[in-house]
Amino acid sequence: MSTALAPATLAETPTAGLAVWTGLVGLAVAMGIGRFAFTPLLPLMQQDAGVSLVQGSSLATANYVGYLVGSVICLAWPPAPERAVRWGLVSIALFTLAMGMTHELRPWAGLRFLAGVASAFVLVGVSAWAMPILTQHHQAARSGQVFAGVGVGICVVGLVGLVAGATALGSQATWIALGAIAAMFALAVCRQLAGDGVPAAPAVRSGRAPLSAEAWIAAPCYGASGYGYIIPATFLPALARDAINGANLYRRNIPRRMARPRRDAFATVPIQLIIPSGDRYIPMAYYELAEERAPGLQRHVVEGSHWLPRTEPQRVASLISSFVEKL
Repeated sequence: MSTALAPATLAETPTAGLAVWTGLVGLAVAMGIGRFAFTPLLPLMQQDAGVSLVQGSSLATANYVGYLVGSVICLAWPPAPERAVRWGLVSIALFTLAMGMTHELRPWAGLRFLAGVASAFVLVGVSAWAMPILTQHHQAARSGQVFAGVGVGICVVGLVGLVAGATALGSQATWIALGAIAAMFALAVCRQLAGDGVPAAPAVRSGRAPLSAEAWIAAPCYGASGYGYIIPATFLPALARDAINGANLYRRNIPRRMARPRRDAFATVPIQLIIPSGDRYIPMAYYELAEERAPGLQRHVVEGSHWLPRTEPQRVASLISSFVEKL
């Protein structure tokens, strides 16, 4: 898709600064809320809505598929930039608000799909609206400031998720809060695009042009980078939560029991202790007095790291099976 500016004087064109800030805010809402709000909210939804990892994956996939569908629609039938931005931002606000008003997986999936479609429209619309303005002002280098909105939006949404988790706000209330934020900024951007005290943007006529060889190379590279970051970007908070919970389990049990050990705590059932010799987190000296608390303990020192059950599961399973057979 190529764009060409119709004749327009600079006096009739929005300023470069206005184009930058309008595009930045639009992308912050579209990418931060429309696409990536689910990432910091997934742990909250797991906690208070019982969303499993598989269900979370399906919700994330629905949003990604929606983003792809929206992009294909924009490619096949290029929309008017201002209309695409306005429709997309208003839709994102409405779909995000609706996420906090239902508890069902299917409506959630539909809303995330539609938010993905709307996000694609905003990205395409902002690009087609802001880039010609910056070019006409001979400030095309400021395009990076426009697309900084992606990072700004993700950062802001992450902070909202952090506050929600720290204050036990809950996933429903957080979705509604993000929807309200999206609606507020969508209104501001729509007023700018509607010419509320600002000259209208230059007319743009759209048409298709064959993709260059460089574009055909860039497309799969862009797709590969997206595939590389989208999985950790979606599930990193959930992984971090599991790690933090595991660390908290150690903190709540080990130091307290070391300071005030129970004198009556003895294990009378058969116990097998499998100790990785290369464990950097729990040294072998930690188990020196284990027999005093578990007289029937059987000890096996195995070459391996702290993650032995994951790196050599068959070996660990064999030791467990042999131990059980002897009981």
